[in-house]
Amino acid sequence: MAPEPKQQHYIPETYSKHFSNEKGHITVYDTWENCRVFSTSPRAVFKEKYLYSQPVHAEERFDNAMERLFSDKIESGWDQSVRLITGKMELSRDDTSQFIEFLLSMRCRVPNALRAVMRLLRDSVGEVSDQISEPVPDHLVAAYRKVTGNLSNSVGMRDILDAGIVRVEIDPHTAILSMPNIIKGMSPIMDRFNVPTFLHNKTDIEFISSDNPVCYFLAGLPLDRIIPYDVKETDDFELIFPIAPRVAMCVDSRRGISAPHRDTHSRKTVTRINEVIALFADRYVFNRHGNIESLVSNYSNKGPVPDLDRSIVGDGFVQRVSYKIGQPSAFSNTWEYSFRR
Repeated sequence: MAPEPKQQHYIPETYSKHFSNEKGHITVYDTWENCRVFSTSPRAVFKEKYLYSQPVHAEERFDNAMERLFSDKIESGWDQSVRLITGKMELSRDDTSQFIEFLLSMRCRVPNALRAVMRLLRDSVGEVSDQISEPVPDHLVAAYRKVTGNLSNSVGMRDILDAGIVRVEIDPHTAILSMPNIIKGMSPIMDRFNVPTFLHNKTDIEFISSDNPVCYFLAGLPLDRIIPYDVKETDDFELIFPIAPRVAMCVDSRRGISAPHRDTHSRKTVTRINEVIALFADRYVFNRHGNIESLVSNYSNKGPVPDLDRSIVGDGFVQRVSYKIGQPSAFSNTWEYSFRR
């Protein structure tokens, strides 16, 4: 039996390798480290230890069924999908289903989505505490004022948590359990198109990708007004998902679908698509050859972050994640299982 994987890719190698150069490397920009740029193999990046492992407490071990589902089923047909799409071939019903499965997985499995769930669960602790507890103790208020410089007389537990004065650790397994609700959040767009449409890039600018590559939003908005993933059942929307340097899934509900494949020779169109991809990135932006420093730096302090006031948490799970554009950052969480190695 093959050993269980400890390092698990959230951007699968089978996806990122299609953005690699002739040496098999991709160029990665780390927006959390002053847009540090490095060249690496797809296998060596976009992974975390035990990311999808689920604890089996009675046996003090981890179950990797979800990782196997991703690697053995959902990812296994991606090379075939890319071959068909780049070749402008017609996708069968099975091919389309496999493509949609992969697309959905790339929305719910990424750190941006999982971290949003943990952030919302932590925030809900503060909100519930404010509703049922006595006022925040004076020593915590004093610490809050010292740390933040905010002298407000109205300080709640949510403020205390945000300032890092009291730490609440969240079981990362709860984020995995919320994946179905993240996927459910895509239903307003997934229920409204049957055939994916692909844009083939004929310009001198290549498409980029990121560690949060599924992008959708209200159609026709300028970039500075986009609210990520905020689409209702009757809204017109745009959906962008880069597939390779020369092809991306681009759905605009305002367009009639005349053919599944179309070409673009417009540098303006490709530039806007790349700007959207950079805006939706969490931490990493990557492409084949680099030379996108200006694009990355323009969006390095922006990205989808959870909107705490519009999201819904209930029964210990995140029922709905709402987003806004803010500054993505690491979620400090040191939860450990006693049997983790």
